[in-house]
Amino acid sequence: MAALENKIDFVALISVTNANCNGDPLNGNRPRTDYNGMGEISDVCIKRKFRNRMQDMGYAIFVQSDDRCDDGCKSLSDRAAAATKGIKDRSIYAQTACEKWMDVRSFGQVFAFKSTDKNGVSVGVRGPVSIHQAVSISPVEIEEMRITKSVNGETGEKRASDTMGMKHFVRFGLYQIKGSANVQLAEKMGFTGFTQEQFKVFIGPPLYDSFRKVVGMTEEQANQAIDHYHERFERVGWAENEVYAGIPSLLRSLKKNGARVAIVTAKPQVFAERIAQKFGLAPYLDDVIGPGLNNKDSSKAALVRRGVEAFGGRVVMVGDRCFDIEGGQANGVDTIGVCYGYGTEDELTAARATHIAHDVAELENILLGDAPRARGVFISMEGVDGCGKTTQRAALTGHLQKLGWRVTQTREPGGDAVAEKIRELVLDPMNKEMRNETEAYLYAASRAQNVRAVVRPALLRGDAVVCDRFVDSSVAYQGAGRQLGMEAVAALNAMAVGGTMPDITVYLRMPADAALSRRLSASEPDRLERQKADFFSRTGQAYERLFAGQEKRVMTVNAAQSIERVTQEMLDGLDERLNRLDV
Repeated sequence: MAALENKIDFVALISVTNANCNGDPLNGNRPRTDYNGMGEISDVCIKRKFRNRMQDMGYAIFVQSDDRCDDGCKSLSDRAAAATKGIKDRSIYAQTACEKWMDVRSFGQVFAFKSTDKNGVSVGVRGPVSIHQAVSISPVEIEEMRITKSVNGETGEKRASDTMGMKHFVRFGLYQIKGSANVQLAEKMGFTGFTQEQFKVFIGPPLYDSFRKVVGMTEEQANQAIDHYHERFERVGWAENEVYAGIPSLLRSLKKNGARVAIVTAKPQVFAERIAQKFGLAPYLDDVIGPGLNNKDSSKAALVRRGVEAFGGRVVMVGDRCFDIEGGQANGVDTIGVCYGYGTEDELTAARATHIAHDVAELENILLGDAPRARGVFISMEGVDGCGKTTQRAALTGHLQKLGWRVTQTREPGGDAVAEKIRELVLDPMNKEMRNETEAYLYAASRAQNVRAVVRPALLRGDAVVCDRFVDSSVAYQGAGRQLGMEAVAALNAMAVGGTMPDITVYLRMPADAALSRRLSASEPDRLERQKADFFSRTGQAYERLFAGQEKRVMTVNAAQSIERVTQEMLDGLDERLNRLDV
């Protein structure tokens, strides 16, 4: 991975609930808004928040607020004079300021102070980080509250009014902050200049060791940094992960062959367990081994030892950094270094890994050899035209990929070159003379091709196969819609699929009349979408009869809800079924 260069643009989102995030003193301290009612937070206010946080982390800050002064200086000029000690050379002055104060190093600063002699200081420091004012995504609603005293400090006739004033706050606002960072300028300003490659040194060993040895922090600073890291990680960081493609199928294959599997990580165990649960890996794990939140000195060797003692027998350590390999060697176990993670082949070879795997497939071959593999999972999506299958299929596919599944997408009719030609024939609006029986046989022919050319090979690879329609569609559309008989069409397709049926069927249930309004918005409806309402009414009713009592395979989702609600209901149900599915 190359070093970072030039400028990095970034966007941050902050939410405000029942608070005045940045009052305007020229407008009665009301939350700032523009003429369109959009909420605003000044860049000065945002930088103040950053400065306060940096100060809390132990960094020296030049522009301090009076209530947070930590050096006894009563003004910026006093603070500058105390630190620079009469330096006249502007370049040395700027360098000294950057080394001393983190906010100068970050945001820049203009030093222009009066002097009684000709050598008054006027130095401009350009900072690498630029932050613009924050603007709300939508107009904000400002609430007002009259504030009154709970007690009165005066007695008799001079008793003061109970009214103290008004309090203003934003009920809710989502604000967007835009900014940029010039990487080259950051290096000139005294930052460490870490590249993405250099950041990898933090991955593997305990954070405490990295903060002390790599960054050069004191013990107190390292402990504070870990606390800040854990605070953010517990809120959002633990979910900012993705599973490498092919890992779920590998774990299932290992379990199928009787292997015991554990995660051994320097990450706090509570976070590792949460991550494994989120990404559906927990059912395939026998243990998760990691340090406690306050155990900063737990080495990889000690963690691996816990796994060896718990499992016994032959143990293999798999990892992507030299620390993993060294931890395995310290316990006398074979090691496999994987090159698709954060470490390089050179690093893993230098650490003397027993085996090197360049991808998940190669890792699978090393671990399993000729042992049988667990097959993938077959998911079909069904529903009347207009139910939203296209949108939800994309959401389902993306979700599976985040869980680490290799996903093969296909559709019916279609799938490969031969089946796609059949699709063109079936759906062409010009083929008005096609007989219903012909249509049914063509669908079955396309399905036979798709199963053998696409679906089965993908399942054998351990992929998740997502198919837009399958046998159920033919039973509903041709069996009921075309009135050829549901049993007859089911029997025809039994030979076409040869026993290959979905493990999970997502049924997007929607009333036929509601789906009709969506179909009418289609710019160019195909041959089937041009059918009359009674055709789709029969099809919808057939789905209900067909799926009755098939709850084990069929997951019914109310597709008449908002797109977001449909997606959430579908994915929640999918996760639950994947966790208990034996594939």
